[in-house]
Amino acid sequence: MKIKIISPFLFFVIAGISVFGQIDIDIEDIETSSEQKSEHSTNLAYFYSIQHWQNLPDLLSTKAGRNHESGILLFFDLFDLNSQVNLSTGVSFKISHLHSNVNDWTDDGLSDSYDPTYFLNSFDFHKNKLVSGWLGIPLCLSLNTSRDYKKTIKIQGGINGSYLLYAHTKLVYDITKLKVKAGAYINPYRLDAICTFGWRFVYVYASYELNPFFNIAEASLVRNWTSGIAIYLKL
Repeated sequence: MKIKIISPFLFFVIAGISVFGQIDIDIEDIETSSEQKSEHSTNLAYFYSIQHWQNLPDLLSTKAGRNHESGILLFFDLFDLNSQVNLSTGVSFKISHLHSNVNDWTDDGLSDSYDPTYFLNSFDFHKNKLVSGWLGIPLCLSLNTSRDYKKTIKIQGGINGSYLLYAHTKLVYDITKLKVKAGAYINPYRLDAICTFGWRFVYVYASYELNPFFNIAEASLVRNWTSGIAIYLKL
């Protein structure tokens, strides 16, 4: 009698353990899949790239190795197809540095009537660093070769529209230093085509400026394109 009572009890215990064990596995699978999907929902990237300037005036020679652009990109997915095709937007902030080193300095550069709008045409500086900061909104389409973030190769391309937050030049002649606001002769709006290609955290980064960098007629064709690296983090 005891055996007949214990046997059904053991059966139900074993069956219950099996059922709940299966439920636990299903829940883990669901959590894993949701985690994989969330990995593609938000991206934070830091990029550093070397600038390559085009159509600069002959009076201005640059230090190519010191011209660079760096910043951050924060992406949020707008559209997600099987975690492999993503349309995303977000916020960007970047800082641009243009270094020059030319001769034939004139004392006019130190006078009270100095007008920075003539920077590209009238003055030559022993050392010049033009710094500008930009706040933008990127819109990008990305393709992932796999749903698994740790195995996928990602290709991303799109545009980034930016607004000029600040700009100034640091000028040096011998021991004389000047710092001049430069926003008057820089185009306050930028539109860049951007592209990244990589795996997991490390990406190749490139951008091309679609509109002129300066807003004065003498420098209406000046643009720059950049090439560098980006480090991506999944949030």
